[in-house]
Amino acid sequence: MRLERYRDEYREEVYRLFHDTVHTVCSSCYPKEALEAWATADVDTVKWTEGLLDTYSLIALDDDGVLLGFGSIDTERNYLDRLYVSSSSIGKGVGKALLGALEENADGDISVYASDYALPFFQKHGYKLISGNIVHRNGIEIHNNLMKKPL
Repeated sequence: MRLERYRDEYREEVYRLFHDTVHTVCSSCYPKEALEAWATADVDTVKWTEGLLDTYSLIALDDDGVLLGFGSIDTERNYLDRLYVSSSSIGKGVGKALLGALEENADGDISVYASDYALPFFQKHGYKLISGNIVHRNGIEIHNNLMKKPL
Protein backbone atom coordinates (compact mmCIF):
# COMPACT_ATOMS: atom_id res chain seq x y z
CA MET A 1 0.00 0.00 0.00
CA ARG A 2 1.17 3.51 -0.74
CA LEU A 3 -0.16 6.92 0.27
CA GLU A 4 -0.20 9.79 -2.21
CA ARG A 5 -1.56 13.32 -2.28
CA TYR A 6 -5.06 13.47 -3.70
CA ARG A 7 -5.22 14.39 -7.37
CA ASP A 8 -8.38 15.45 -9.15
CA GLU A 9 -8.04 12.59 -11.62
CA TYR A 10 -9.32 10.39 -8.76
CA ARG A 11 -12.48 12.48 -8.29
CA GLU A 12 -15.05 9.95 -9.57
CA GLU A 13 -13.30 6.99 -7.97
CA VAL A 14 -13.05 8.74 -4.59
CA TYR A 15 -16.72 9.67 -4.60
CA ARG A 16 -17.70 6.14 -5.62
CA LEU A 17 -15.64 4.72 -2.71
CA PHE A 18 -17.28 7.23 -0.32
CA HIS A 19 -20.78 6.39 -1.56
CA ASP A 20 -20.23 2.64 -1.47
CA THR A 21 -18.61 2.71 1.97
CA VAL A 22 -21.39 4.79 3.49
CA HIS A 23 -24.08 2.54 2.01
CA THR A 24 -22.40 -0.73 3.01
CA VAL A 25 -20.52 -0.37 6.28
CA CYS A 26 -22.63 2.39 7.81
CA SER A 27 -25.91 0.61 7.08
CA SER A 28 -25.61 -1.15 10.43
CA CYS A 29 -25.85 2.20 12.26
CA TYR A 30 -28.12 4.38 10.12
CA PRO A 31 -31.48 4.01 8.37
CA LYS A 32 -31.60 3.96 4.58
CA GLU A 33 -32.96 7.51 4.27
CA ALA A 34 -30.04 8.85 6.33
CA LEU A 35 -27.54 6.96 4.16
CA GLU A 36 -29.07 8.38 0.98
CA ALA A 37 -29.07 11.92 2.40
CA TRP A 38 -25.44 11.52 3.50
CA ALA A 39 -24.14 9.92 0.28
CA THR A 40 -26.54 10.56 -2.55
CA ALA A 41 -26.22 8.81 -5.89
CA ASP A 42 -26.83 12.09 -7.74
CA VAL A 43 -24.04 14.49 -6.77
CA ASP A 44 -21.83 17.09 -8.40
CA THR A 45 -18.49 15.36 -7.83
CA VAL A 46 -16.55 18.47 -8.87
CA LYS A 47 -18.15 20.46 -6.06
CA TRP A 48 -17.95 17.56 -3.60
CA THR A 49 -14.20 17.11 -4.11
CA GLU A 50 -13.34 20.83 -3.93
CA GLY A 51 -12.63 20.36 -0.23
CA LEU A 52 -10.10 17.66 -1.02
CA LEU A 53 -8.16 20.09 -3.17
CA ASP A 54 -8.31 22.83 -0.52
CA THR A 55 -7.00 20.67 2.33
CA TYR A 56 -4.18 18.22 2.95
CA SER A 57 -5.73 15.15 1.35
CA LEU A 58 -4.32 11.68 0.79
CA ILE A 59 -5.36 8.58 -1.09
CA ALA A 60 -4.30 5.02 -0.28
CA LEU A 61 -3.58 2.77 -3.25
CA ASP A 62 -2.66 -0.89 -3.44
CA ASP A 63 0.30 -2.13 -5.50
CA ASP A 64 -1.90 -2.27 -8.61
CA GLY A 65 -3.13 1.31 -8.18
CA VAL A 66 -6.56 0.35 -6.83
CA LEU A 67 -8.03 2.96 -4.48
CA LEU A 68 -8.32 1.60 -0.92
CA GLY A 69 -9.26 4.77 0.94
CA PHE A 70 -8.83 8.51 1.31
CA GLY A 71 -8.77 11.20 3.94
CA SER A 72 -8.30 14.92 4.43
CA ILE A 73 -7.41 17.34 7.18
CA ASP A 74 -7.83 21.09 7.30
CA THR A 75 -4.45 22.00 8.76
CA GLU A 76 -5.52 25.57 9.59
CA ARG A 77 -8.27 24.33 11.91
CA ASN A 78 -6.78 20.90 12.75
CA TYR A 79 -10.07 19.45 11.60
CA LEU A 80 -10.13 15.93 10.17
CA ASP A 81 -12.78 16.35 7.51
CA ARG A 82 -12.95 12.97 5.79
CA LEU A 83 -11.59 9.48 6.32
CA TYR A 84 -13.10 6.62 4.35
CA VAL A 85 -11.84 3.14 3.56
CA SER A 86 -13.35 0.73 1.04
CA SER A 87 -15.49 -1.94 2.65
CA SER A 88 -13.11 -4.65 1.39
CA SER A 89 -10.11 -2.91 3.03
CA ILE A 90 -11.54 -2.29 6.51
CA GLY A 91 -9.44 -3.92 9.21
CA LYS A 92 -6.33 -4.12 7.02
CA GLY A 93 -4.49 -1.03 8.33
CA VAL A 94 -5.57 1.39 5.59
CA GLY A 95 -7.50 3.69 7.92
CA LYS A 96 -4.72 3.59 10.50
CA ALA A 97 -2.10 4.52 7.88
CA LEU A 98 -4.19 7.37 6.50
CA LEU A 99 -5.02 8.69 9.96
CA GLY A 100 -1.38 8.63 11.07
CA ALA A 101 -0.20 10.48 7.96
CA LEU A 102 -2.95 13.10 8.30
CA GLU A 103 -2.23 13.60 12.01
CA GLU A 104 1.44 14.28 11.21
CA ASN A 105 0.29 17.46 9.46
CA ALA A 106 -1.70 18.80 12.40
CA ASP A 107 -0.38 21.47 14.71
CA GLY A 108 -2.33 20.98 17.92
CA ASP A 109 -5.43 19.13 19.04
CA ILE A 110 -7.40 17.49 16.23
CA SER A 111 -11.18 17.44 16.01
CA VAL A 112 -13.42 15.19 13.92
CA TYR A 113 -17.12 14.54 13.55
CA ALA A 114 -17.18 10.75 13.47
CA SER A 115 -20.09 8.61 12.39
CA ASP A 116 -21.52 6.13 14.86
CA TYR A 117 -19.79 3.41 12.84
CA ALA A 118 -16.36 5.14 13.02
CA LEU A 119 -16.60 6.05 16.71
CA PRO A 120 -14.76 2.91 17.97
CA PHE A 121 -12.00 3.37 15.36
CA PHE A 122 -11.27 6.89 16.53
CA GLN A 123 -11.48 5.90 20.21
CA LYS A 124 -8.93 3.17 19.53
CA HIS A 125 -6.60 5.83 18.11
CA GLY A 126 -6.77 8.19 21.07
CA TYR A 127 -9.78 10.35 20.24
CA LYS A 128 -12.15 11.27 23.06
CA LEU A 129 -15.88 11.72 22.64
CA ILE A 130 -16.87 15.32 23.38
CA SER A 131 -20.56 15.29 22.44
CA GLY A 132 -23.17 13.95 20.10
CA ASN A 133 -24.13 16.08 17.15
CA ILE A 134 -26.91 16.26 14.56
CA VAL A 135 -26.35 17.28 10.94
CA HIS A 136 -29.18 18.07 8.55
CA ARG A 137 -28.87 16.84 4.99
CA ASN A 138 -31.74 17.08 2.53
CA GLY A 139 -34.23 17.41 5.38
CA ILE A 140 -32.92 14.33 7.21
CA GLU A 141 -31.25 14.38 10.63
CA ILE A 142 -28.03 12.37 10.83
CA HIS A 143 -26.30 11.73 14.14
CA ASN A 144 -22.52 11.95 14.45
CA ASN A 145 -20.02 12.51 17.25
CA LEU A 146 -17.66 15.38 17.98
CA MET A 147 -14.33 13.89 19.02
CA LYS A 148 -10.95 15.40 19.86
CA LYS A 149 -7.43 14.13 20.17
CA PRO A 150 -4.77 16.06 22.03
CA LEU A 151 -1.39 16.11 20.31
